[in-house]
Amino acid sequence: MLSCWCRLWVRYLAIIHAQRLPVLHNLCGHTVQIQQCVQDSCRMVSHDLWCNTYYTAGSTETLLGEKQALLEFAEALRARLKFFDEFELAANQFAAAAAAPDNAELMPLLNRLDDCIAYVAANPQYADAVAYATKFRQLHSRALGLVRGRVQTVLRQAAQIVQAAVAEA
Repeated sequence: MLSCWCRLWVRYLAIIHAQRLPVLHNLCGHTVQIQQCVQDSCRMVSHDLWCNTYYTAGSTETLLGEKQALLEFAEALRARLKFFDEFELAANQFAAAAAAPDNAELMPLLNRLDDCIAYVAANPQYADAVAYATKFRQLHSRALGLVRGRVQTVLRQAAQIVQAAVAEA
């Protein structure tokens, strides 16, 4: 009797599995289709990512080149406009030199003022070039007046020393 039950059980399982087999087969087919769609999507995403990376790298190189060119242009422009900024520095240096006429920085200051006046005269296209030229010339005149005053003081002192030496002799 046991064998009869076993046979019935095996037959029951065979019937159940036979009924489930098409469902499982369909499920496997759908799973394979989903897996193929996922692979295709991954390929497309990978391709898009590669294209974007390649484009971004090219754009980055271009932008870095443009940035470098702009930095060089800004530095060249800054160097040219430095002559105009020199007025404030020269005015401050002149004030220090006027306080101590024997200051050794007076001659380099006069040379720098000459350079600035020449640069502004050679580049009248800059805004306010005329005004800066006037300011530089005024500062240059004041500096030359300071030198003239110092020379006169030295000559007076020398004349007094010579007169004292003549009077003693």
